[in-house]
Amino acid sequence: MTDSFSLTSLSELLSDLFEQVREGVILCDAAGVVLAANRSAGRQLGRTSFDTTGLEELFAGPFLARARAYLQQTPGSTIDFLCAERDANHLFDCRLCWYGRSTVDSPFYLLTFSEAQYAENPLLSDGRRCDSIEKLRGPLANLKAAAENLLAHPDMSPVMRSAFENVIGQESVSLTRTFDDLADLCREIPSGRSNLGPSNGVALVGQVLALAGSSLGLNQLVKCDSQNILVDDRWLQQLLLSLYDFLLENKISLTEIHFYPEATGRFIYLDLLWEGQPLNATDIEEWRRLPLSEVAGSPSGADILRSHGSDLWSQMAEKPGLALVRLPLPLAPGGATDG
Repeated sequence: MTDSFSLTSLSELLSDLFEQVREGVILCDAAGVVLAANRSAGRQLGRTSFDTTGLEELFAGPFLARARAYLQQTPGSTIDFLCAERDANHLFDCRLCWYGRSTVDSPFYLLTFSEAQYAENPLLSDGRRCDSIEKLRGPLANLKAAAENLLAHPDMSPVMRSAFENVIGQESVSLTRTFDDLADLCREIPSGRSNLGPSNGVALVGQVLALAGSSLGLNQLVKCDSQNILVDDRWLQQLLLSLYDFLLENKISLTEIHFYPEATGRFIYLDLLWEGQPLNATDIEEWRRLPLSEVAGSPSGADILRSHGSDLWSQMAEKPGLALVRLPLPLAPGGATDG
């Protein structure tokens, strides 16, 4: 490339591309202080200047803390996550990269983000489903015809036999692609919101504790007001059961469960507490990527969290000696229930 561009021209080109990309792009130092941001970042965050600004002034701290902790524990990696704006007016799809491999350059973070989008219909369009089904019929018919010809004419010439075998090979590849498309279609179901509905958070957690065989009861739901949350009961139940198993695998025994509203009034925090230290961010990230086979399409935990506009992280609790996993759940309109 340097044959066509001088270093100055290349620098100008990269600077122009930095400003033209649709996503918000923020470059910051190891401490999280913004070094540069493109126009899209300013537009999406409603800022004209980022001088001496830290990432924690722009985005909700817990989401960033989990992402940064994961990158510090897995050098050279990248993490995709949902993150709320500091004032909680917007939710963003984010990707954070850590560049710290050079012994010459100072380490830095690169954050790209765009406003999170949700499908209005989790089943997608009927046309797309029909297209995938129609793609199955042609290859199946050709496979059947080729196999019947091979069986009916065992003495056919090598050239003809090779042609039919080639049909079987090509149509097998076509079928594999179509089945992969259908599998992707199934996985997209959790990205929608049409299955979300009001649910009593206390009752739902009580059901999970009972199904998990936990010794905890509803009397361990500390400082809890009865709240209606906006969730898909089936998906959230399976997510919490998977989380409970994950905690057991890490030899964690829950001692308390807290429900309380977060500052913006849009979510209620579900905190699961135990005696000891917080979970490792890398372990949480691995759990988030596991498929939940009990849910249609086998979405991952991250898919379920995304469908609810949420995420989770682990930290020390306010009470000395306790750690927790915190899961923000969206409140239903009206919030509180009658009990």
